[in-house]
Amino acid sequence: MPGFSDGPPGCVKNCNAEPEDKCAKAKKYYSQKGTAKLPNNADYGKFGWESKRTKIENGKSKPKWHGGVDVPGEIGDPVYAVTSGKVFTGTQKDLGTYVQQTSGKGDQEYKTEYAHLSKILVKNGDVECGDLIGYMGRSGNVPDSSPTHVHIQRYLTKKTYKNPEDPTTLIFGK
Repeated sequence: MPGFSDGPPGCVKNCNAEPEDKCAKAKKYYSQKGTAKLPNNADYGKFGWESKRTKIENGKSKPKWHGGVDVPGEIGDPVYAVTSGKVFTGTQKDLGTYVQQTSGKGDQEYKTEYAHLSKILVKNGDVECGDLIGYMGRSGNVPDSSPTHVHIQRYLTKKTYKNPEDPTTLIFGK
């Protein structure tokens, strides 16, 4: 699978240093990008913030809760897997073009989704942490007022996507 490499053979300096693994490189890449921000909303893009967009529950309008993390970028920026596991790819109204990854087993089986992609580079099957899986885009329900980003969310399979877990540590490694 494509992903981060340790560069060309041969060493100029730090020859005895252990090469950084591709999973750590992916987390460093996302850490440098941070979370998407809007000028009037410092919490935009973070896990758990409530947007001004609403959903209807029991006939009442409620703020829409953000169940993932939005990592900003430009259309065509790389998107790397932040865990290892089997992937399924597809297209859906809200997520747009996306990759869904399953990792763990039994009660500890998780799904991690990477949404709003412009292009998917993987096929259904195994992917390792740090593999290049696609490119950022604006597919799905990305409002015009939002920056281009990849939406990454994670949840226990047995709880469904309506009960997401905070993926911040998984994405940024801190």
